[in-house]
Amino acid sequence: MTALSALLRKTPGEGLREYFDRPEIGLPAEIDWTVRDADLPGPLMSAIEEMSRTQRDRVVNDAERVTALTDAPGQAALFSVAEDPGFLDPAVFTECV
Repeated sequence: MTALSALLRKTPGEGLREYFDRPEIGLPAEIDWTVRDADLPGPLMSAIEEMSRTQRDRVVNDAERVTALTDAPGQAALFSVAEDPGFLDPAVFTECV
């Protein structure tokens, strides 16, 4: 769950909320989204641990996919398929991992 931990720590709360509020994710607990971003990973990890194995595996797999896109090969892949590579900011990728 290293990728998941890193993603939870480095993703702004608003982005995490957008992801976890989707019904197919099925977060089993109410999360206080008003807390500081730095205070979200703990409650989110606890809630993820309460998920069914299938739900938890989905979240972990999503985190691994996102993390894979933030390394050099992942960035190259994104830039190669982007309609406007100038739209992508390389600095964003280096902050994610």
